[in-house]
Amino acid sequence: MAEQGQQDFNRSALTMRHERAWYTGQRAEKIPGGLVGVVGDNCRSLDLSYNELTSITAVKYFQRLQELVLDNNKLRDLRTLPHISTLSTLSLNNNKVCFLFFLFLFLY
Repeated sequence: MAEQGQQDFNRSALTMRHERAWYTGQRAEKIPGGLVGVVGDNCRSLDLSYNELTSITAVKYFQRLQELVLDNNKLRDLRTLPHISTLSTLSLNNNKVCFLFFLFLFLY
């Protein structure tokens, strides 16, 4: 997936350091395929705050994630959140999530 869709996001807005990546404030409604390709599966911490995310299905490509920050987006539920066994921190501040039953199923 590294080559497919690499131009579907603002590369200059991506900050990477060690195994951490920040892609914030870009009005993205979903996680860009190009971001997945550039950041890769070595990412342990991903911050997608201050976008307009309504779907986070592509998180499944970040199988080593330990921290996922999704603050200030437009998430209504977590049905598109795939199970990632390494994930220990999930931040959802200031979203529109109103039904957390799926989160409890995800965690247990």
